[in-house]
Amino acid sequence: MFKSDSTINLAEAAPKKTYLALFKQGVLMNILNPKVTIFFLAFFPGFLWDPEGNTVFQFYVLGLLFMVESFLIFGSIAIVAGKISHILRTSEKAGVVLKWLQIIVFIGIAIFVLSDY
Repeated sequence: MFKSDSTINLAEAAPKKTYLALFKQGVLMNILNPKVTIFFLAFFPGFLWDPEGNTVFQFYVLGLLFMVESFLIFGSIAIVAGKISHILRTSEKAGVVLKWLQIIVFIGIAIFVLSDY
């Protein structure tokens, strides 16, 4: 890898998926992910503001806030990742930089493993 003249080819794109297929994949992943359910059941009751009030309504409000927050955060991450992906795919130096970054990471891992830490 170090002596190789080749660079990482970023022009090879993965097969395109439709937005509907991506949406279905995301919904399926979230439904099958038990962490979200455990989070809601374990931590949300602690955030109810009125124990004597309508707890179902409070859960709906907190769930709506969680959905809006998740949409904003993950939407922002997706937009930034798309822009970075475009920059990496169009830059001629990106493959060389990623190759050297990979070398540095592997050397760092090797030093960590070889040390008596």
